[in-house]
Amino acid sequence: MQLVITLNFVNVHLFHDESNLALIHENPLLYSSNRKRALDYVLEQLGAENWNKSLCFVFGDLNFRLDSPSFLHRLTERASAHPLEEQHGSVTEGLLCDSCTAVSDTLRRTISAIEFRRKSQNDINAGCVLRIERKRFDYFNQKKLLDDWKSYLEDDREAGNFKDLHELPINFPPT
Repeated sequence: MQLVITLNFVNVHLFHDESNLALIHENPLLYSSNRKRALDYVLEQLGAENWNKSLCFVFGDLNFRLDSPSFLHRLTERASAHPLEEQHGSVTEGLLCDSCTAVSDTLRRTISAIEFRRKSQNDINAGCVLRIERKRFDYFNQKKLLDDWKSYLEDDREAGNFKDLHELPINFPPT
């Protein structure tokens, strides 16, 4: 009698974080909550009757992120956050109302970046240790960030939401 084992490979690609700023300025749990719901759905489908009798190897780009508040605290010790506002639009772009000539400038402001700065005796930029924009994460010491990547693994908590899954050890730096 020959033993036959069926192994299904399930390639999953979850939602990425559309904006680095949303992680710290708006809602740090927004994207991770969406990813959790999506992966829970996939796992529920795999647990359904038709998959129940076979082994599954789930892999892909799960887009899990480090715990943002904890990770940022490590990188920005003794630094304070400075949101940078960018004004968008003009009065001629439909921001007029019948009874007023212009809408307040504060209605058109958005956070375009957040800089974490340490006190500096000279130039204001000299104290900037981290600048985060929608699609940019600019740390003042990129080499240290990449060389010490293992020290940030304790902030890698998102996979912990899935107790029935086993994650292989991470032995490569993040991209």
